[in-house]
Amino acid sequence: MLELFLIFIQLNLILNIVFILIVSNMRILKVINFLFSVILFFATTNFCWNQNFSTVSIKTFSVTLSKIFNLSLTIGIDQCNLMFLLLTTFLFPIVILASWTTIKFQLKLFYLFIAVLEYFLINVFLSFDLLFFYIWFEATIIPMFFIIIIWGSSKSNRVRAAYYFVLYTITLSTPLLVAIIYIYKLTGTTNINFLMYNVVLDSNVQKYLMLCFFLGFGVKLPVFPLHLWLPEAHVEAPTCGSMILAGILLKLGYYGFLKFFWQLFSVAINQYLSVLITICTIGCIYTALIALSQIDLKKVIAYSSVSHMNFCLLGILSGDTFGILGSFLMAIGHGIVSTALFFLVGILYERTHTRLLDYYSGLNQIVPVISYFMFMFIISNFGFPISLNFIAELLILIGVGTFSILILLSLSLYSVFSVAYNLWLYVRIFHGTIRASVFSYFFRNDLTTIELKVLIPLSLFNFLLFLFPNTLLQNIIMFILLINY
Repeated sequence: MLELFLIFIQLNLILNIVFILIVSNMRILKVINFLFSVILFFATTNFCWNQNFSTVSIKTFSVTLSKIFNLSLTIGIDQCNLMFLLLTTFLFPIVILASWTTIKFQLKLFYLFIAVLEYFLINVFLSFDLLFFYIWFEATIIPMFFIIIIWGSSKSNRVRAAYYFVLYTITLSTPLLVAIIYIYKLTGTTNINFLMYNVVLDSNVQKYLMLCFFLGFGVKLPVFPLHLWLPEAHVEAPTCGSMILAGILLKLGYYGFLKFFWQLFSVAINQYLSVLITICTIGCIYTALIALSQIDLKKVIAYSSVSHMNFCLLGILSGDTFGILGSFLMAIGHGIVSTALFFLVGILYERTHTRLLDYYSGLNQIVPVISYFMFMFIISNFGFPISLNFIAELLILIGVGTFSILILLSLSLYSVFSVAYNLWLYVRIFHGTIRASVFSYFFRNDLTTIELKVLIPLSLFNFLLFLFPNTLLQNIIMFILLINY
């Protein structure tokens, strides 16, 4: 079953690229690209549905590349990457719909980058070898770089933001490659399963390797203070680029922390746990406060993402089952909610050509449907009790509380600031005195059919996950048992 799924992924990419190259009608090209993405989502859903994960298990498939160097391409599926595969393949058709009318030039090149980026992301989550995980991990930078630099919103700043993104992520990921090579030198393999269950690294070695992994995964998450590239990249990326960044790319660092960090470096982490948790706590509070001071719509959501992902990492570092469960739920919930918020900000920008809050006021009187969707995702973003984020934050706080009551009390500031900047953003845009002379010109219609097709699946999925969180919890509980957190 796994082999057939892998063959299907390769065929999907090859056929998609062939059609991108040969089809000249741009409307047909959009439809074909969307259909390939939808087919991949349903194939992934069918594959995951047919997996028997009622027991603790890992299913892998290996191809030996070099017997001399003991290198093999190992692909696998477990309870953890299963959910990230579903999230990835669910969001990409939505991203393509979001770009339907906003990407207006070099469409062939754009859809080529989108197809390749989805392929790279799927391979990151499927990889069960540290070396190949790193290769796919870094390969995702290439298509994202071109998406920002070619279709970015500002001609003057998008080049700087794209290079900022590349230089930050590659430079701070280089220690990760050095650490992987050193692990290979010590053990003779980079197979994840072998390393986790058969290798115990020396405590002194663990300290240095842990720092390398922390930098490599931390810059992708991004952990405070390695987050400076993200607001710049979000502001200059097109709407669909911001959706991919927030919805999936930030999850790569989280996935690395969840899957490898504790398992490989448990001794070193316990020695420096107070420092790591303090850094994440400061990151949660500081970036939430920075979000409250922003006047650019995208920067508010960008700093919100940084704050939320630092909070997710706190759940993992707590080492508590409740904390890890909440962290996993929040990562999935954030992937849905932040994607929707960036899309809604993109809708406002497309109509008014400004993201500055000073120009917005009283929009609920002109575009009530946009106002409704924004309100639902805003309250989900700060964890109101009709969203998955509410359950997630509660579980993370329980997990952190087992480590330190002082840290738990400090995180009350995070919660207060989170509510403050979210409600402040919504009230500033949709309430107050309406500027009819400005908005009546720009907002000639509420949501279009395409925009509704983007927002309705995101809203439905967000609400269903709140009603049925056990679907996620059962999988991650099995994963926790599997890796013996």
